[in-house]
Amino acid sequence: MYYFKPTLDSEYDEIFQLMKTNMYEIQNEIGIEWNQRELENNYRDKTNYSVYRRDEFVGFVSLEFFQKYLFIHTLQIVPQYQNRRIGYRVFKFIIELAKEKKAKLLRCSVFENNTAIKMYLALGFREIDRINRVIQMELNLASVNLPNLET
Repeated sequence: MYYFKPTLDSEYDEIFQLMKTNMYEIQNEIGIEWNQRELENNYRDKTNYSVYRRDEFVGFVSLEFFQKYLFIHTLQIVPQYQNRRIGYRVFKFIIELAKEKKAKLLRCSVFENNTAIKMYLALGFREIDRINRVIQMELNLASVNLPNLET
């Protein structure tokens, strides 16, 4: 059973460590310097949810709502839980939130060397721009039909 809850202040240290674990090499590989302070300042003011499997922390998602779209700032899954379709479960949750807010689109940015691109493309995202090895992606929510996943 997976569930999502608003992120607590006490969870951020673990979340920022997870982000470094998952993203440091990806950023370093394309020449983007890791800046822990900027990272910590950037994410605290977003709409953030922690992802749990039973009572175990397995991920984090940071979102920002705009008039017509929802922007996914980051989606992080604990390494030992990656490739277990948790990302798809998180997307189902994100899509429900977007529809509640009457958003028409999902948008995100992905480093071009991030293997998560495969998941975004499988979900129906399309590339709309590419700037300095960062791919801007978009999904029209009217075309979304995610498979039903067991909890």
